Amino acid sequence: MNALCKVGVQLSFAPNVRNNMKKFIFTALSIFAIPFYANAQEIDPSINILDGAQIVSKNIPLQTNKYLGRKVLVMFWKYDCPPCRVEMLEFDKTRAALGKIPVILIIPKFTRLENSALQPAIKSGATIAVIGANYQNIIGDLGDAEGGVPYSVLFNEKGKACIANLGPTNAKIVKDMLRQCD
Repeated sequence: MNALCKVGVQLSFAPNVRNNMKKFIFTALSIFAIPFYANAQEIDPSINILDGAQIVSKNIPLQTNKYLGRKVLVMFWKYDCPPCRVEMLEFDKTRAALGKIPVILIIPKFTRLENSALQPAIKSGATIAVIGANYQNIIGDLGDAEGGVPYSVLFNEKGKACIANLGPTNAKIVKDMLRQCD
C-alpha cells in the first residue's frame, strides 16, 4: 500500500503513559512553540492553484475562475490508494449530498486504470483533471504537508479553501464540511 495513502489511525496509551505524554507535550510546547508561533504565517490557499491542470474529458486546461461565486469540492485521488478506490464505491451518495456543488477530482495521471476506477465520478459529471508532477506540491500547499490521499478540500464562494478532510470522503463527511463552511 502506498505510504502516503491515509486510513484512520488511532493511538491508545495507558493512563500513566498518557499523563506523562501530556506533561512532555506541555513542556515541549512551552519551550519551543512560542518562537515558532511568532514566525508562523497564515496561509490563504485559493482554488486558482489548480489552474492549468488538464481536464481529461476535454483535453483543455482547468480554469477555476468559472467556479467563483459557488462552493466547490476538490478531491485529490490516486489509483494506487485503496481508500481512494473505496471512496468511489459510494461516490453517487457523496455527489447527492453535495447537491449542485461542483466536484473536481485531481489526479497525478490518467490511464485506463484511473478511467475504470473513476467511472462513478465521471458518470456523475465530476471534472477529472490531471495535475502531473505538481500533484504533491499542490496537496502540500493546500494544507496536507505529507501529501496523503484521499484528501478533499471544500472551497467557498470566493475561491478560498474553507475546510479539508484527510481520508475517504463520503456523504456524511461532505454534509459536515458544508455545515462548517457556511
